[in-house]
Amino acid sequence: MLKLRNLVPAAVLAAGLLAGAAHAATVEVTPAQSLQAAIDSAAAGDVLRLPAGEYAGPIVIRRPLTLESDAGAVIKGDGDTTVIRVDAPDVTIRGLTVTGSGLKLEEMDAAIFLTKEAQRAVLNIKGQNGKQIKNNKFGLNITSCGKKKK
Repeated sequence: MLKLRNLVPAAVLAAGLLAGAAHAATVEVTPAQSLQAAIDSAAAGDVLRLPAGEYAGPIVIRRPLTLESDAGAVIKGDGDTTVIRVDAPDVTIRGLTVTGSGLKLEEMDAAIFLTKEAQRAVLNIKGQNGKQIKNNKFGLNITSCGKKKK
């Protein structure tokens, strides 16, 4: 009976973890859609797939999710600020070209800015030509990423 008592909580925990994973969805976002609106509508853990095309930035990611594309998807900033700001843990960005950040040194404008909340971020943005972050003041700003609050 002791073993059964230990097994039941473990089974309940495992079922809860699997149920959470089952809620994650893969959502295709087209260039005609607002990327920021798709990000804001996504649930934690969702994967947003971006087919080839140009997507308007800047964007802010405030929950754990994945942005991915096989090739040809470009997130283009407005030339005035950071293109992608990651303000959540466990964000993955994969296979995208990021261009068009602002050029203000004092603002540290960058293609991708990881805030202190962006712990465990995964960036895999190098394409075949090695130039997937281009025409930005800075490629990555990770100066405060992962710092612990005191």
